[in-house]
Amino acid sequence: MTGCTDPNLMALRLGKAQNEWLIRCSDFGSAYCDAVVKYKEKLKEQEELNKERAELYAGLIVSALALCGGTIFTSVFGISASKDAAGELLKNKALSVATQKGWDRAKTAISWTDQNATAKFIMGKAWDKAEKKLDATLTSAFETLIRRASVPSSGANDRKYAQVAQNNMENMVREWSNSVNLAIQWAYQNLDDDDSVEEIFKTSPFFHPPKTSIDMPRMTDRIELSFWMNDVLQRDFLKTTTRSPNYFAGGVGVDRVTCKPITTDAWSKDYPSRPRDRSFTTGKRTEVFYQQVGDVIVKHINTLYAKVFGGPFFLPGTDLYGNITHETIRCAQTAIIQLADSNAVEIRKSLPV
Repeated sequence: MTGCTDPNLMALRLGKAQNEWLIRCSDFGSAYCDAVVKYKEKLKEQEELNKERAELYAGLIVSALALCGGTIFTSVFGISASKDAAGELLKNKALSVATQKGWDRAKTAISWTDQNATAKFIMGKAWDKAEKKLDATLTSAFETLIRRASVPSSGANDRKYAQVAQNNMENMVREWSNSVNLAIQWAYQNLDDDDSVEEIFKTSPFFHPPKTSIDMPRMTDRIELSFWMNDVLQRDFLKTTTRSPNYFAGGVGVDRVTCKPITTDAWSKDYPSRPRDRSFTTGKRTEVFYQQVGDVIVKHINTLYAKVFGGPFFLPGTDLYGNITHETIRCAQTAIIQLADSNAVEIRKSLPV
């Protein structure tokens, strides 16, 4: 038996890699927990923790994985677990868009197609040979692994939710280890050359956990900042006021007012602008409004933003029309893209050469 298929050596290498990935999951879980608790406590302090924000769970952790996970594992786990956050992301357009930007950049960094991502996640470059001899054994391993990628749809509180999500990540690492072990045995028995087994060791991401540990304060700050930038992106809306028909007849009536969030990209030419004509010549008026941010949150966001990007988010002397404007929305969107780009760089660094 060759050295790379010796049972004792295999167990040692699998165990070492698994433990390092488990530590990575634990660190991410702790950073996420600290970030989400700080975020919601600050909203509560500013008296802005409404029911919708309080009950955000799956959407927040999936967005954190998309923008700040920093590894191939968190990307594969997060992309697969996004199905569990579909309901929250559907209701929260800004969070959905930010998460998708993160996944788009992560997929570019990984340079795998959706069709072979799980296979290469397990086998690395050895998949190029295995693909032609695919059988039920490997197919089942791939499907079992991806089923492990899940996050709870809701939770009792943020700390308990973060712990359950972390446990799910750790369970997927263990299943990943089992799948890699199975792939090694399968390659030894079904592929013609011994080099294929060694290629799994050399090129499977499982055997290449990040060489550096997580900087916990840095990751916590970046995750929390991503929450606040998404929060800012949800503060623009269209207010439509419809005059009562009685008003034009000289009578007394009650205007009907409706509001809906703006879902247009803040950098798009189609983003709605403030109307020049604020009259009711047509019986209806639609205006752009922005929900302003309280002083407690302004100060907190500026502190976080300075830690991550080196300067304040809310610039002094630019709040003539309020601290949330079209320009603020644009800046928040740019910050999300910068976080996604930075995350993609970290993912690329974590991949085996």
